[in-house]
Amino acid sequence: MSKRSDLYMCRDAAERGRRRAAGGKKDGGEETEEVPQVLLGAPMELTVVRDGVHGFLVGVSGNERYRLLDGPAEAGEVWKCQILPAGRGMMPEAYPISREGRSAAAAVSPGPVREKGRTGRKTAAPVREREDSELGRKLSDKTAKLNAANLRIGRMQRQINGLEKLREENRQKDSAIRSLKTQVQQLETKLKPRNMEGIIAERDGLRAKVEDQEEEIRRLRDILSLYSTGVRRSAVTTYLTGATSIHCNLLEDKGYRVYFSPGRKTLRFVPDVNGTFGRDGRDVVIPAIRQFTDFEKIRSLEARKEEGEVVVSLV
Repeated sequence: MSKRSDLYMCRDAAERGRRRAAGGKKDGGEETEEVPQVLLGAPMELTVVRDGVHGFLVGVSGNERYRLLDGPAEAGEVWKCQILPAGRGMMPEAYPISREGRSAAAAVSPGPVREKGRTGRKTAAPVREREDSELGRKLSDKTAKLNAANLRIGRMQRQINGLEKLREENRQKDSAIRSLKTQVQQLETKLKPRNMEGIIAERDGLRAKVEDQEEEIRRLRDILSLYSTGVRRSAVTTYLTGATSIHCNLLEDKGYRVYFSPGRKTLRFVPDVNGTFGRDGRDVVIPAIRQFTDFEKIRSLEARKEEGEVVVSLV
């Protein structure tokens, strides 16, 4: 049965109640059946909104809320509605009668409104507000405690990191100490008395090195004596004094042109006033001989004079 039929039944019951009160008979004198009298309240103007939770249309008047039965009403309009008797559902019901206009209120119910149920109890919005406020206070307390715990954890983590750094430094120091101990043991082993054969071999090697050095010293002294006195010896004295320089007492203070032999074994100095090579102090500097002399130290060379030209052997 539809909601509209329910409304008609209520109206019929009210009409029968009025006739019963007037005499209890229909027109024509027949006695009528006694039925309970149902009284409907005066129509009420309700603002129509759509419930944000369930989606059906709701009429709102102050803090009261009524579920609208099927009709042409739309959210945002104001309708004059007939309030139906309570007891049909959890929310009182109303039937739209006539449209009175539009409302500036929101088309969707913004939140829970005090509802009048079957038992007549009302859900007060301030109770929920108090509950929300209490939950907000508890949330703030928990957040503050969480922040404090995070700070403590951060301090503890920094302390742990510092301890790990100290441990790493200690490990490095221990490793260095072990390395030093190993080196000391190796030195102690080397300092232990060695056999006589090893000592004699080492002595002979050192002696040979000393003799080579003494020979080199004698050659250097000869060159130094030649440089310092400036006196030309009667004997031919020629030395490779560097990777690119030659000292030869056969060369005079004038220009020369220099030629390599085909095998790059000898140098021929030809006197020439326009020659590009000459004595630099007491030496002749020839950059090209670097590739053929394999200079390691000062050594003597053979030289001879042929018809004014000087021939120097690089071997």
